[in-house]
Amino acid sequence: MLPSGRGLVPQPSITLAEMFVCNLFNMATKKNSTKKVNHYHKDGSLWATGSMLEDKMHGYWKWFRKDGIIMRSGYFDKGNQIGKWTTYDKEGNVYKVTEIKAKK
Repeated sequence: MLPSGRGLVPQPSITLAEMFVCNLFNMATKKNSTKKVNHYHKDGSLWATGSMLEDKMHGYWKWFRKDGIIMRSGYFDKGNQIGKWTTYDKEGNVYKVTEIKAKK
């Protein structure tokens, strides 16, 4: 414990068992939580944005042209494309929608 008179806050004591349980909880929640990511073109403009789950694309993703106009969007389920995927023209208008069925 550090002295509190010098602006330092005393730290509560924790048992080894409590640390073990905390580490297990952190590992479990990190494994099942998504992480938001962005990828960029060489010029620094946004190229893609979406989420990762266990190092795989997961959830809704969007890709952009260098001028910032959306190019494609769709969903992933742990790395596999699923559902409706939309392709956009150079003005950002819907060009086509493709339905991708989940892999068995």
